[in-house]
Amino acid sequence: MAELIIYNKEKSTFHQDVSRELAKKEVAADSVKWIISGLEDYRFIKEISDVYGIHHLTIEDFFNTTHLPKFEIFENYSFLSLKYLDYTSGSESFVLYQTSLVLANNSLLCFTESKDNHVIQDVKTRIQESIGTIRGRGSDYLFYRIIDLMVDQYIGAVSIIRNQIDDLEDKTVEGETTDITNEVLEIKRRISMIRRSAEPLREEIIRIKNTAPKLVNPVSHIYFQDILDHLNSSISSLESFRDILTDLMELRLAQVSQSMNQVIKTLTVVSTVFIPLTFLAGVYGMNFTYLPEKDWKYGYLYFWVFIIIVVGFMIYYMRRKKWF
Repeated sequence: MAELIIYNKEKSTFHQDVSRELAKKEVAADSVKWIISGLEDYRFIKEISDVYGIHHLTIEDFFNTTHLPKFEIFENYSFLSLKYLDYTSGSESFVLYQTSLVLANNSLLCFTESKDNHVIQDVKTRIQESIGTIRGRGSDYLFYRIIDLMVDQYIGAVSIIRNQIDDLEDKTVEGETTDITNEVLEIKRRISMIRRSAEPLREEIIRIKNTAPKLVNPVSHIYFQDILDHLNSSISSLESFRDILTDLMELRLAQVSQSMNQVIKTLTVVSTVFIPLTFLAGVYGMNFTYLPEKDWKYGYLYFWVFIIIVVGFMIYYMRRKKWF
């Protein structure tokens, strides 16, 4: 279901089930027309695209939800595709959805793969309730605001990953976890997911700043620099996270190796102690007819006293050498 929002500083109008005729409706120079649609109805998207003279290759990009973020400039519009990161604070799952934005004069077309895009809902609320300065700005500011809020989703996800790494680091240092491999691999997968979207988007934001003066008001360029700063910060954090995770894996492997060495040392000490005992038991367990010690009255007692002395001496010696 498509939606049309027309707004200016004084008022805003919301329309549901947008028709081709309504989409073609001209608006005042001080107003902004924002069309929002999912990707379910190809015919409607094609009709709206025809109204704005959108190239058929751009229309194909609307439905190609696997390609990386990209920015293209045409004669009468600019096109940006980017990824909306959907997550719930504290959730274990991150999902990326395609969002396409077409900026044309005082209009903005938005085609989103996600049926529950929180960024779009947030911007709609700001327009409806006249929150902030969005109602007093043009379509290029709306274009910026949507991108900015989507980048904020990346920042929120980076914060969640940072907390997960901090918890994992504390558990590893304190020895509270036995195997961190699966957790590390899952966090690395999320990092790679965000980087695959954030790094290409950074390059496209640079292009918007440098090559789109006709469609983006020069006053709005400073806002895109702010987006660029946020992306640089997020990408830098993700790169540092990968180094931290690598260090955590090395630390855990060192802990496992140390633990294994301790086990081997303990087994070696036990085996060493039992070597002379095994020898003595073997000697006096032989089936010779004559063993002088067998005729001793207290031979059995002497045997155990000697064994205790040997064991005590060996333990004392190994402790002096700090072998355990």
